[in-house]
Amino acid sequence: MPDDFGPDDEISWLAVTPGLPVVSSDGQVIGHVTHILGDAGEDIFDGVGFRQGLGSPKMLPQDAIETITGRHILLKLSAAEAAAQAAPYGEEAIYRPELSKHKHPFWRRQE
Repeated sequence: MPDDFGPDDEISWLAVTPGLPVVSSDGQVIGHVTHILGDAGEDIFDGVGFRQGLGSPKMLPQDAIETITGRHILLKLSAAEAAAQAAPYGEEAIYRPELSKHKHPFWRRQE
């Protein structure tokens, strides 16, 4: 790792650790990472699971993410948009083949 690597530099989805803040495009922390959805062996990133406080885990697909840094996951969505689009983990979530090559086992295909 270079000596000048800092918390605002982009990192791989494989380097994300639980507890990393998930931040909306309008600067609000909407939760903290609980899990990453993807296939490490195939290097296919499907999305992020997060939780706000003691609430139930939620998921957002990878196309909702602007950047991943050592400081946070920054979304393309505002806090209101993220709240409207986040799916409960383990229940209905959006999987669109044009956005992902791998279907996470908990995601049901949207018709």
